[in-house]
Parts: sequence; structure tokens; C-alpha cells
Amino acid sequence: GGMGQAKFDACFKDKALQEKILKQRLDGTNIFKISSTPTLIINGQKYNGGLTFAQLKAIIDPMLAK
Repeated sequence: GGMGQAKFDACFKDKALQEKILKQRLDGTNIFKISSTPTLIINGQKYNGGLTFAQLKAIIDPMLAK
């Protein structure tokens, strides 16, 4: 993926980064009740599962018209 071993090792050992990632995951679970991926939050509305382009377009287009 273009990342050297030294950079990978440093990232893997970064405890502050691990805590930040864990906090984001827990916030997603606790605040937004996200229980699966992919999950999208659009204007506060939760959409679970893999949406097709047509489904996503049907959700977003009316919002763009406003």
C-alpha cells in the first residue's frame, strides 16, 4: 500500500492513535447506534447496509434541491 515497514511499525505502536480510533468506534456505537458496516449518517438519518448508487441518489437528490 505504499507504506514502508518503519512507518507501519510506528503507526502500529502509536497508543494515542489506537485510543482515538477506539473512541470513534465507541462513539459510533453509543451515539449513532451503528451496528454494521457500511452505515451512513446523512443529515442525522441512519442508513444501514450497502446502498446502491440509485438508492443513495434517491436519498441525496431531494436534499440537494433544497
